[in-house]
Amino acid sequence: MTIAQTRGGLLCLLLLLLLQASPLSARDAANAPLTPQPSALSPDPSGISWRAVLFDGLKAGWASSERIVDGEGVLTRESMVLEIQRAGVLVRLESMEESLEAPDGTALRFVAEQKVSDQRTRYEGERRSDGRFDVVSEVGGERSSRVLDLPSDALFFEGQRRAIVDSGMQPGTVVEFHAFQPLMLDTVRVRTEIHDTAPTEVLTRDLELIEVVQEIYYSDRPLRIHAAVDAQFEPQRISMNLQGMQIELVTCDQDCAMAPSQSPEFLSQLLIKAPDGSKARPDKATRYQFTGVGLDELPQTSHQRHRDGWLVVDPQAQALPVVDASLADDAPRALERALEATL
Repeated sequence: MTIAQTRGGLLCLLLLLLLQASPLSARDAANAPLTPQPSALSPDPSGISWRAVLFDGLKAGWASSERIVDGEGVLTRESMVLEIQRAGVLVRLESMEESLEAPDGTALRFVAEQKVSDQRTRYEGERRSDGRFDVVSEVGGERSSRVLDLPSDALFFEGQRRAIVDSGMQPGTVVEFHAFQPLMLDTVRVRTEIHDTAPTEVLTRDLELIEVVQEIYYSDRPLRIHAAVDAQFEPQRISMNLQGMQIELVTCDQDCAMAPSQSPEFLSQLLIKAPDGSKARPDKATRYQFTGVGLDELPQTSHQRHRDGWLVVDPQAQALPVVDASLADDAPRALERALEATL
């Protein structure tokens, strides 16, 4: 298992939940068991690493990983089941990703499947003689096929793990590669930093584990996750921050991992509290102070301007300054100066 695998599968599930997942009907929600149960997406229960998934300390589901080595190669399978609330409605999310790699590390095939309530998506890929993959997709019962051309340096699950383990995993080591994400049918750049070994609490156990920080570049700004791993890069504890929500995956036994979910509320955790209505006037501009990164990427419009961590929202549209086009290359900076003058 690699950390990027967990992050990729989890993000795909949560994005589906936010963008397109249909919640369980009232009848289904009433009948659906709150305890995650093995499903068609669950691997065989023998020889599996189990993990409890926590959202802000509340049990949200379980994850498992399986690695099988035989004469054909290395089979890696990752599964995850979440049961969370979206605006008070129970939603069940399931994912499975699997890859088979030859003993020399060559990727041979992959399978990815996700289910959100009653919506199912499945991808199956088989390596061709030219190195590309024939992919059969099934979305909502409709099947289609395509040819997937991946970068030559794309690493599948076992290749990712091997690249990090073969680096020696000494403190200060940095490993970079392009990781294939089956649920995305795409690769992402991953940068892994190896830190010192430190005592780490994993539920009731105190272990000596290697601290790792991994950056995953889904966009220009990386997503950072922290993990405590063993010498074979098997994560024992993973933590990440998603829009202010602390998400953790903690290794434990099967009974612990599949204990009843507390079905934490997800959507409300991602909302920003509105300002006190008694202090905001609909006819006056309102100033907001932000911390963190990304403020400079907000657009400057006739209703909002930003500078030095402050965002000004004005219900009365302000005409945008007119900049002489003859200024050519200096026009963007001239517009920026003109906007700053209105703050």
